[in-house]
Amino acid sequence: MTETSDDIYEDRAVAFLDILGFEKLVNDGRVPTILSAMSIIDRRISEIEDAPRANVVISQFSDCLIFSAPNDRDGMPYLLYFTAILASELFLNGIWCRGGIATGQLHHRGNVAFGPALIEAYKMESQLAIYPRILVKWATAERFVELRNEYLPKHKRTGLGAFFRKDFDRHLHLDIFSPKLSLPQESGLIRETTVRTIESHLIDKIDVSDAIETQKVQAKLNWISTYMHYVDEVHGDWHIKIANKGPQPESY
Repeated sequence: MTETSDDIYEDRAVAFLDILGFEKLVNDGRVPTILSAMSIIDRRISEIEDAPRANVVISQFSDCLIFSAPNDRDGMPYLLYFTAILASELFLNGIWCRGGIATGQLHHRGNVAFGPALIEAYKMESQLAIYPRILVKWATAERFVELRNEYLPKHKRTGLGAFFRKDFDRHLHLDIFSPKLSLPQESGLIRETTVRTIESHLIDKIDVSDAIETQKVQAKLNWISTYMHYVDEVHGDWHIKIANKGPQPESY
């Protein structure tokens, strides 16, 4: 009997993430940074075993990560939480991610992943994200908030702004430092520093240049500086604990 798309595909939520500057880290011999990133990813992946209801499947190809889960009340919200927590921890260790999250038809078994939903998530990452942000479709974000509020009393319900940020180009991205979405670990980190430390560090690295590649890097630095200002203004610094003088992002 010939298999049809209905036999192969499932309705899943999928996140496609790209670790920015990975090739440069390899070429520059930044082995400790690479191992640190891999250690964070491996540890977070191992925690998925503690949430079997989410049924998350993960594939990793060098600097690219694919996460997927059933597009239901258990899988889709967990996928977004997991992605935000992983991205925030990588960020606080000086490693930036860019990505896209979509829902739809997907086949994902082990390291084999394909389908319209993955194509959409990949295009969001490669063509629209541009900056170190993880884009989310508006419909997906609205469904996430609906599921999040479903069993909460009215006075505890929240809107899109508690989990997502509408950027200057009207795209929604995961607000990875929202206290409603992600809480970076405090172990071994210094409490006295704030997001202003990151912002000032980034501003110090921004310079004027006519070189296209340099301008692309500066655009990312400017975007992160703007986002850090947003985090400080909207969420405050109560949960942001940065080691030493803040993350030292590579020049990507």
